[in-house]
Amino acid sequence: MEIIDLAALKVYILWRKNNPDWHKNNSRKRRCFLHELMLMLAKPHIEERSQTPVSFQNNIVSAIEAVGIPVTKTLQTEEGTVPETSKMETGRRCTLCLRNKDRRTPLMCMFCKTPVCQINRKEQLVTKCVNCE
Repeated sequence: MEIIDLAALKVYILWRKNNPDWHKNNSRKRRCFLHELMLMLAKPHIEERSQTPVSFQNNIVSAIEAVGIPVTKTLQTEEGTVPETSKMETGRRCTLCLRNKDRRTPLMCMFCKTPVCQINRKEQLVTKCVNCE
């Protein structure tokens, strides 16, 4: 057994000794205990992660919301709120590239709302062009 498994087993034994009536008629007491323990240990990290201004994939959003934590859908800036998505419906030409490059991109800067390609993108977590600081 690994150290985390041993620690969880020891905590479960102590918990059952101090709370003998907890889930008295449930045959899966240990499983319920481990599930609640996992939620208590992971919840602070999940809450912190859900507040980051990153657009999550749909399965990650549904998993975070299944735990009961709302996902932040906007990014707070000095000017106000910026929508979570940094993608346009159709690809447009990057405004920072030369016209002869013809780099089309579905991404747009979350701050100035101009189309920006991967090359002129400043940060990886938030779509931000090189002009926006």
